[in-house]
Amino acid sequence: MGKKEEIIAKITGLGQKVIGFFEPKETLLAVDIGSHGIKLARLKKGEANAKKPTLELLRYIEINQQDLPLDEEAKKAFLTRLLRLDFAGAKIKEPLTAVSVSGSSVIVREVKLPALPHKELRAALSVEAEPYLPFDVQEVHLDYHVTGEVTEKGEKKYTALLIAAKKDFVEGRLGLLAGVKAKPVVVEVDSLALANIMTLKPESLQSAFVLCSIGATVSNLAIIDKGTPRLARDIAVGGGIFTRAVQKETGLAPAEAENLKREMGLVFEEDKLQALGAEGDPKKLQAAKAMLQVATDLMNEVNKSMTFYLTHGVESKIQKIYLAGGGALLKNLDAFASKHLKLPVEIFNPLELFNLPAGHAVNPALGPMFGVVCGLALRKWNDWARR
Repeated sequence: MGKKEEIIAKITGLGQKVIGFFEPKETLLAVDIGSHGIKLARLKKGEANAKKPTLELLRYIEINQQDLPLDEEAKKAFLTRLLRLDFAGAKIKEPLTAVSVSGSSVIVREVKLPALPHKELRAALSVEAEPYLPFDVQEVHLDYHVTGEVTEKGEKKYTALLIAAKKDFVEGRLGLLAGVKAKPVVVEVDSLALANIMTLKPESLQSAFVLCSIGATVSNLAIIDKGTPRLARDIAVGGGIFTRAVQKETGLAPAEAENLKREMGLVFEEDKLQALGAEGDPKKLQAAKAMLQVATDLMNEVNKSMTFYLTHGVESKIQKIYLAGGGALLKNLDAFASKHLKLPVEIFNPLELFNLPAGHAVNPALGPMFGVVCGLALRKWNDWARR
């Protein structure tokens, strides 16, 4: 690599960002590392602004839960081997990557910050952020996303999303990528990666809506108003919680509980619950009630987020809810969500917004699982720069 193409890396914001003299030849490889699988996506060069961009790469690496070690270091080595094998099969070498984080080690808060030039605000960010954080400010990487401006007592301020991620968590994710010689360019928050992909839906730029991606252990929620993320949070309810609830109530083995969950879907109408009871199979009724309680808990959390947002002086009303993630594939969850929240609900399949690569092995019906990775793939070179 010549001097003109030399890449200088430094830690800034949430993680490692790479600043180069010239834009690289390849687009960023998006990597979404989930509990049950790893998703990879890469946009075709020059298509980040296309109405329907083309993905030149789309891959899914399933994680066999029985083979996954419990020890964190052993788990990291296991995932590194999976990635290394897949990179070799796809002929991916030392890619520039965009990766995301979520969960209890990541905090997103709506705050007001001094309307300072970026360099000055960056220098003051630790002091400004400290009152909002449940962690020691020295233990986290910090970043912010400006959503607007307000004037208070004659002083101009930014409204912003403050983002904090624990350093050990971020460095663990970067270490995993380093194990396959990937070069992290962007570290994003899952919910904001989801918000990024909604720019491909023109109707979403005209209203306020909720986007909730239900993963295996965590659901990522974002409220987006006319294209601008206004609230982002993680909810500690995911698809795996449904399975564990079925397992606990029925005594079934994990694989059997998972199969029963998928077979039955969500049963929430009283007459259908009564019909299950009349069948004489207590396990099905137990499973239905267990899943209904988990679904209710999840939608109550979504409702809390909407109420919090709407009671903070916003003018827009939430018009729709989009459900994504593998958990959104649970049968009848969208109908239950619509009834519970009294809003239109749509299962969001991000793959419908892209031209897919020829010969890809991803089942399009599983598209809702690919929201985060597709949002990451839309990140453009140097779009993190603030001037």
